[in-house]
Amino acid sequence: MHSTLHSNKLANILIVNDDQENTAVLRTLLTRSDYSVYFASRIEDALNTIEHRQVHLLILNIQLKTANAIELCKQVKTNT
Repeated sequence: MHSTLHSNKLANILIVNDDQENTAVLRTLLTRSDYSVYFASRIEDALNTIEHRQVHLLILNIQLKTANAIELCKQVKTNT
């Protein structure tokens, strides 16, 4: 699942998390604080967002159930 809440705001934040409850809390807090927030529950969606958007901050659940979050960090570091 990949969803987006964005506009011309303070910064672009990408949340990669497969826990819907945690994502909902982060969504509420960050959008109230006037950030553009992108969401991904899968590594593939996260990489796609990073490729097509200028992401200023990545919030990553290191214990993703379906993927290796450390590998995502390595890929982001290599590609930026």
